[in-house]
Amino acid sequence: MKTILIFSFSSDDWAGYRKTLEPMLAGTDISLEEASLQDLRPLPEDIIAVLASSYEMALFAEEYLLPGIPVLWINHTLEKEMVLRLKEISRQSGISVASDTMFNSESRCRMLINLGIREERLRAWCPDMDEDQLEPCVLVFENPQISEKEGRVLIPIENRGLIGADTLMELFGSIGRLDLLNTEAFRDYFQRVFYKARQANDILDIGDYYVETRDKGVKNGFVMFSSEERIINYCDRNAMTLLQKTGRQLYGRSIYDVFPFLQAHQEKIGKPGEELLLYDGR
Repeated sequence: MKTILIFSFSSDDWAGYRKTLEPMLAGTDISLEEASLQDLRPLPEDIIAVLASSYEMALFAEEYLLPGIPVLWINHTLEKEMVLRLKEISRQSGISVASDTMFNSESRCRMLINLGIREERLRAWCPDMDEDQLEPCVLVFENPQISEKEGRVLIPIENRGLIGADTLMELFGSIGRLDLLNTEAFRDYFQRVFYKARQANDILDIGDYYVETRDKGVKNGFVMFSSEERIINYCDRNAMTLLQKTGRQLYGRSIYDVFPFLQAHQEKIGKPGEELLLYDGR
């Protein structure tokens, strides 16, 4: 068996992450294992990748736990219907983003901003503050115990949110299992969640600490592009090596500028299945 390690500050996030990952890994030789800063148990030797609940947890995992293994931090998202609902609410009023600490509340605000919610409409809140400071609509993370009140709408969000589809793409690419993107479980999940790729500077940060397996030749790489504009918004180091290009030469460019021959295959983009094509005669 091979193992993907879920690493977080506490065990609170584990059930939600498992709920997402297990259907996609069903029938494979890949299992899930959990660890946290509050529960640093002995780790199995067959770990092939680490999914960390935050950037800070990813740095810790890379530095202290598992050198030489890909470490990815989770870019969180919400379901499409929830994002649309929040955007509609934000047109009318502010939204309080409540969590157990101000640090977590501000982190959830950043996630919502990345999902397209207007920054000026969001108010971070934690139990150290008075409930009178809450907006009529309250998005509740990590159960900070807010009292119900007439005119106050509480919208609970499970854990930190859902695993972003871009994170799953990075994960499956890093372990050489891009075929998992073609499973019914992933396709259904991709349709259900709001997709927002990482910002370009976040992607460059990933490159700074993304750990490749040493002493192995590069055989495949992973390039991700937007479904409508066909703009490249992610490229791993293996792909850069194979293409002999840097990330700055790829991010933000049209997929057809980098791979002109794909213009003859436009009608196949987005459809299931695989086809082998030559790049630059190789």
